[in-house]
Amino acid sequence: MHIHDDRIEDLSRSGIEAQGLELGGFQRRLDRISTRSLTAEEQLEWRMMADEIRGRLFKLEEVRPWERNPQCYAELLATSLAG
Repeated sequence: MHIHDDRIEDLSRSGIEAQGLELGGFQRRLDRISTRSLTAEEQLEWRMMADEIRGRLFKLEEVRPWERNPQCYAELLATSLAG
């Protein structure tokens, strides 16, 4: 059964680069938001979102699990099937 293969994360070189570009775009958009105009709750959410983006970019660009960890592919398949 391969009817849902298009829903699995793309770990090809072009897929990884596309994810990095997309995350970089989100980061730039987030950086343009003035946190002074946000409520305390919104500032916390802004910080959590900024940290999540930075963490995902670090994983993509520095850790690079698709190159170093063969278990990465098994985990992707397992979590995709479980979801």
